[in-house]
Amino acid sequence: MNLSWWCSGSAGRPWEWTYTPFVGVWLLVLSLAGLYVAAHRTNVTGTTHSFERRHTLRLVLGLAVIFVASEWPLGPLGAGYSATVAMVRVILYSFVAAPLLLTAIPSWLLRFLIAPRPVFAIVRALTRWPAAYFVFNLTLVAVNTPLAVDGLKTTQLGSFALDAALLIASLFLWYPVFGPSDVLPRLGDPGRTLYVLANTIIPIAPASFLTFSRFPLFRIYELAPPFMTGFDPLSDQQLAGIIMKVVGGLALLGYAAVLFFSWANEESRPPRVKTGSAES
Repeated sequence: MNLSWWCSGSAGRPWEWTYTPFVGVWLLVLSLAGLYVAAHRTNVTGTTHSFERRHTLRLVLGLAVIFVASEWPLGPLGAGYSATVAMVRVILYSFVAAPLLLTAIPSWLLRFLIAPRPVFAIVRALTRWPAAYFVFNLTLVAVNTPLAVDGLKTTQLGSFALDAALLIASLFLWYPVFGPSDVLPRLGDPGRTLYVLANTIIPIAPASFLTFSRFPLFRIYELAPPFMTGFDPLSDQQLAGIIMKVVGGLALLGYAAVLFFSWANEESRPPRVKTGSAES
C-alpha cells in the first residue's frame, strides 16, 4: 500500500479505486483532537476546565468533515483529477468545518491561544468586518485560480498550503457571526444576517467564469486521466462553477435564514420583568 503525506496532483497516473491512506490527514486530525484534550487536562490557564458536550460534539463533527474532505477519495480526486470534487472540498472546508471548529473552541481556550500580543493584534484585526469579509473572499478566489491550482496542487506541500489557507480564512470569515463575543467583538443582529448575505456577492464572478468558459482553465484537470467515463474536463469545470454558485450560495442563504429568524424570534419575545423585593 502506497503512503503519502498529503493529497497532491498526480502526473497522468490513471485513477484507481484502491484505498490509499494519507498520513498527514490522520496526523492533523489526531493532533488537533489531542491538543484539545490536553488543553483541558493540563490546566493551561491555571484553572481546571471540564469538557462541555456542545463544544466537544462540534469539535468531533468539524474534524470529521476535515478528515472526509482531505482523505481518500475526495482528497486525491480534488487535488489532481476533478475540479468538481475540488469545489465540493471547498464547500466542506469553508461552510461546514470552519463554523463547527470555531464554535467548538471555548472562550477560555481562545483567550489562551491568542494571548501573545502580536497574535492578539493580528487576530483582532482580521476577525473584524470588513477585514474578515475580504480576507476570506480574496482567498477563495485566489485558491481557485489556474495559477494557484496548476502551480501548487502538483506538490503535497503546495496542496496542503492551499487547504490550510482556505480553512484559516474561513475561520476569520465566521468569527463576526459565531465567534465568542466575550473574547473579541462580533457583529450584532441583524448585522450578522447582512454580513452572511454579502458573502454571496464576490464568488459570483469566478463561479460564472468557470461555468460559462468555453475551454478548460486548469491544466492539471484537463490533462488528468478521466476517473469517470463521459465526464470531460470542460463539463467537470462547469459543474464546479455551478457548485460554487448554487451550493455555496444556498449554504450561505441557509445560515442567513437561521440567523434572521433567530433574531426575529428574539425580538418578538416580551421583555423580561426583573423581580425583586417590593419597596415599602
